[in-house]
Amino acid sequence: MTARCVVCVVCASSVTRALLASLLGSTGTDVHPFDSLPRALSGMVGVVPDVVVLDAQIARANPETVVRLREAWQVPIGVVLADRAYVDENRGAEEARALGANTYVAIPPDPGALVDAVRRAQGPSSRAAISAPPPSIPPEVESSPPVDAAQMSRYVERLWSRLDTLDAYQTLRVSTDATIEEIRNAFRERALEFHPDRLHPGLDDAARERIYQIFKRVSWAFRKVGDPKSRREYDASRSRKPG
Repeated sequence: MTARCVVCVVCASSVTRALLASLLGSTGTDVHPFDSLPRALSGMVGVVPDVVVLDAQIARANPETVVRLREAWQVPIGVVLADRAYVDENRGAEEARALGANTYVAIPPDPGALVDAVRRAQGPSSRAAISAPPPSIPPEVESSPPVDAAQMSRYVERLWSRLDTLDAYQTLRVSTDATIEEIRNAFRERALEFHPDRLHPGLDDAARERIYQIFKRVSWAFRKVGDPKSRREYDASRSRKPG
């Protein structure tokens, strides 16, 4: 039996970290997310990752970061740098080469591009391989409907006005008995729908701010119910609330 690919995600942003973990987790990857390099090194005791997806800002702050990662586990480890600036592919390629990484991926990531980057970082001699197909994004999310800025503004206004009344399940548009996989898929769709880097160029500042608040609420919802332990605690707190 082929072992699952083990990926360590190191990113300071909780939103980006959760999105990367969700996208990779949907492929069957064994994902270990951390908010800093020291936490990753201490938290992965006894587990050697095949690939580290690393926030490029961490690597820029200390150009020896990639070397430290490989020395810590004393085995060849693939490294993928992740950064918003890598929509410019030339910059991504240059920084990956300069900082000693195998490859790069732009944030927010296209799901297929993220999986491809991890595969490239693994190389032919990797201990594992991602065999599941890249997660698909429903057409209505990929095309970011509503189709024009005016429709999007009205859609956002209606959702934003009700935001404080929605619980975590309602925010993610899943039932309270949804599986963890269904919750992760819902989070991925909602996060991509409202990610600040994917906004319609015709939106005004007020709409953009409301979308940002919705995006934060979606991330909050996933933190509450996207992990079995957190979900149990959240469900228990909901059951104690007076009806």
